Amino acid sequence: MITRRSFFATGALAVAAGCISAKGAASKACPRADVYTTGKASFKLGFAPYTYNKYEIDQILDFARALDIKYTGIKYFMVKKGVGVEKPEEVRSITDAEIAAFKDKLAKAGVTASSVGPVYMETEEQCRAAFEFTKRMGLKVLVAVPYEFTDAKRKHRVASRKLCEYAAKCCKEFDILYAIHNHGPDSPDYFPTGRSAYEMVQDLDSRMGLCLDIGHDFRFGYDPVDSIRRYGDRLFDVHLKNVTDCTKKGRAMVFPRGKIDLVGIAKALQDIGYTGVCEIEYERDFTDNFAAMCENVGYFRGIMDSLR
Repeated sequence: MITRRSFFATGALAVAAGCISAKGAASKACPRADVYTTGKASFKLGFAPYTYNKYEIDQILDFARALDIKYTGIKYFMVKKGVGVEKPEEVRSITDAEIAAFKDKLAKAGVTASSVGPVYMETEEQCRAAFEFTKRMGLKVLVAVPYEFTDAKRKHRVASRKLCEYAAKCCKEFDILYAIHNHGPDSPDYFPTGRSAYEMVQDLDSRMGLCLDIGHDFRFGYDPVDSIRRYGDRLFDVHLKNVTDCTKKGRAMVFPRGKIDLVGIAKALQDIGYTGVCEIEYERDFTDNFAAMCENVGYFRGIMDSLR
């Protein structure tokens, strides 16, 4: 849940980068633009929160500084830790001064918050608290998983149409995009795929859409390239990853060695004119993922450069 300790001590997911020296000195290469623009597309690269879920905020920002963000152009991240909303009153207890101090800390490290989430929410009050917090952070995208239980023992969780309808009202009130995160075969009854999220919200406010996790989409047996093309009109956020297989057993791999067609992903984003953030995610080696993340960044940067 959001508390002062959880949000401000373990509060965010950092950005990573490529060229560094042994001491983290600045590279002499030309700085990279932090926005990839080609044709109709104009999107940013960042890092998804689960990649660094074992790190606290100061460790994350130190990591970001060491990776010399200026020369890679990757400086966006999704605020995650402490963004569960089981107790809305604790979310609302965070002061404006504390939020300002937190954002100042990020700015001094050279990074920028891009969105809030993923936030798991069950009640309308939890949903509203998440919208309020996103607004107070000055952000435009709330990544969420709206659910409900179908049994008294609260064991069977399913996607909540009712909560989506309430979220649509909040989208209008707060003018914030609501992006539902899919979780593949690990959550077959609450948004396993981009398609399941799209079909749930396509008739609601146009600010209701998707945070497409391409790895989970693929693990459920779907082609995330096709999902991007089909549901691009509601695509507000993307989690980039690669995995070993298109089954539930699929596990995270460094980008060049997984089975997802990342070139096809980049082309699809280009073709639909995507303008959000693509957050690189590596769900493995959580306390020792420096080299893997650097390789992921370099590989996807190379793909993007080849498509200019």
